Amino acid sequence: MHSNSITIKNTGENERASAAARAAALPAGTCLGVTASAAARAAALPAGTCLGVTASAAARAAALPAGTCLGVTASAAARAAALPAGTCLGVTASAAARAAALPAGTCLGVTASAAARAAALPAGTCLGVTASAAARAAALPAGTCLGVTASAAARAAALPAGTCLGVTASAAARAAAVPAGMCLGVTARA
Repeated sequence: MHSNSITIKNTGENERASAAARAAALPAGTCLGVTASAAARAAALPAGTCLGVTASAAARAAALPAGTCLGVTASAAARAAALPAGTCLGVTASAAARAAALPAGTCLGVTASAAARAAALPAGTCLGVTASAAARAAALPAGTCLGVTASAAARAAALPAGTCLGVTASAAARAAAVPAGMCLGVTARA
């Protein structure tokens, strides 16, 4: 009977302490919420909102630091900060992503070129990454396109009339008095 009494007391103490234990045991920097829905994406979330963190024992065993953020919203401040050169900020890739209210084939950062357009890369392939401090100091090519159609199928699909298909980018274009970044053509209206 005495032993049973002790067991009941310990169980009650464990239950009372469980909330505190859960709060105290989480790694510092663990993200407690993520953005997920089309509504959330449309709601102008603050730049830097965490879109997910590693959490499981399997992930920790895979040598990723627990609490590592797997993606944040882009901002000028983030680009100016010390992000590792070459960090990919994300691309649209799947039918599921396209169905989630993102325009089909939307690219999140590429430089436009005839070579890239002719290379038949899979729609959504990321062709651009965050710039290094050295690259920022070196004045990246004027007219770098931050959104282009990525495949023949995407170009043939119902893209909004007036979508810019490319911009001037070369030293030759700048020397020829064409304003850097001038749009070289738009999709035709139906």
